[in-house]
Amino acid sequence: MRVPFLIAAFIAALAASSCMSERTGDSQLSRVNDAAIQTTDGPLTDAAPQNQSATDPMPTEAEIANLPYARGKTFASLDEYLAHLEKNGEIDLPYWREIGPGLYEWVVRMPEAERKTATRDELLTLYGFNR
Repeated sequence: MRVPFLIAAFIAALAASSCMSERTGDSQLSRVNDAAIQTTDGPLTDAAPQNQSATDPMPTEAEIANLPYARGKTFASLDEYLAHLEKNGEIDLPYWREIGPGLYEWVVRMPEAERKTATRDELLTLYGFNR
């Protein structure tokens, strides 16, 4: 029967890897510590925040963050945000489409969705942008 052989082979492999890790444990630990030191070398203020790359500018106070479907971006104006939403429409995310002067329709890719419209002033208020 092959099952005892497979069990014996598994136990032998486990024992061999255990012995190997005991022998190389100090050097592996040293490499991990060296890597940790290299990533935190220098003042902490030089490090980029976890959710933002080092090349992205920090949002200014005039920019609005945490908007629906913003995907981590900040926006200085309603027009900028609406353009971003429309671009996301390419991947089937909802967006506001202008259907008349100052009148917008919420576009969703679901046939049973209720139609929603809003004026530009309503969108400015809804998303917290200045007029």
